[in-house]
Amino acid sequence: GGENDIAQALGFTVVALDPPAWSTLTTEDCKTYRAIILPDPNCSRFSPSILAPVEENRAVWSPAVTGNVVVVGTDPTFHRSIRGATVLMQESIKFVTDDKRRTGFYMSLSCYYGNSPETAITCLDQFGDFYVRGDIGCNNGAHIVAKHPALDTLTDEDLSNWSYSVHEVISQYPTNFAPLAIVLNMTGSGSKTFADGSEGVPYIVARGVKVEHCGDGKLDPGEECDDGNLKDGDGCSSTCRREA
Repeated sequence: GGENDIAQALGFTVVALDPPAWSTLTTEDCKTYRAIILPDPNCSRFSPSILAPVEENRAVWSPAVTGNVVVVGTDPTFHRSIRGATVLMQESIKFVTDDKRRTGFYMSLSCYYGNSPETAITCLDQFGDFYVRGDIGCNNGAHIVAKHPALDTLTDEDLSNWSYSVHEVISQYPTNFAPLAIVLNMTGSGSKTFADGSEGVPYIVARGVKVEHCGDGKLDPGEECDDGNLKDGDGCSSTCRREA
């Protein structure tokens, strides 16, 4: 099954809301959930217009999200017959529900931006600026560049060779987010070199992951700064990016 089925299998009670019910939520309502999950609708939509209800009340639900966040530039439900797609959904949901005191957030970009030039993800702008681009061809080589205990079993092999592993890449994201996985060796907007020497463009980004070597006080490839700690708000973020 998809994300909802997997959340149930992990022991969570899933509350599926249609747009009218979603529109009535308050911030306090959202805080009562372990996570808000925007699942892949089986790659059935090729336009972000389906996200209109999420955009309209983003100032309501976004402040409730104080836990881990992951944004996935692919369609794991569509590929659920492939073991790696199921592992990605399982590990991502474990990650966003990792802190029982906080509400996490999972979003599959599915195929919404698969044919789009570089554009903003409006529904996420309360967290900061996100830009995504599609029309990237068929890419099957993925590589993990960050860590978290809840994601320890996720591997490059799980994310690669789905026949069409990636539909969108995330070319810009806030300073307290970090790439979790990249399209290996992809060039163009958003491309960078990472601490392990790999190069590519992120397609999964997360808040709450540990960037390799970040916080060791040494400026490694892919880091804009490294002040020897993993704190935000001191000029160098927890992901070793410069803060305004």
